[in-house]
Amino acid sequence: MARHLVSGTRKLAPFKPSEMVLREILCMTWVLLDENFKTEPEAGSAEMI
Repeated sequence: MARHLVSGTRKLAPFKPSEMVLREILCMTWVLLDENFKTEPEAGSAEMI
């Protein structure tokens, strides 16, 4: 998962202001360090975002 997030951020970074790139890096770090982050919805969950 980290490889895809970093790759996407690097590809889009030249087209964004530096503040936005920094914010994306911080959000990516938060997601990767969050122990409770779920990448897929639970099987019993009927809600779709």
